[in-house]
Amino acid sequence: MEPTFVLNRDMFDSLMEDQHMKVYQLADAMGVTPSTVYRIMNGDTRVSSYSMAKMVKAFGLDDMGMTKLFPIAPVLHGSNEQKEITK
Repeated sequence: MEPTFVLNRDMFDSLMEDQHMKVYQLADAMGVTPSTVYRIMNGDTRVSSYSMAKMVKAFGLDDMGMTKLFPIAPVLHGSNEQKEITK
């Protein structure tokens, strides 16, 4: 497994609250279905660069905000398996 971008859920929740936004509003601003947003929120899917860009734009973030909202999850290499570490 390669390192991957993960959603910083604390920052996401804070942005949603600060902007008085609901999942359906975010999905509409991103041009995706609410289920896509829920899958990203729950970590059920890898976040594509396309979805990341749409979310960053919907929240009005700059490049620094993007790296905080979507940090890279390091991967530990074990003897027989690899484990993803997220904060």
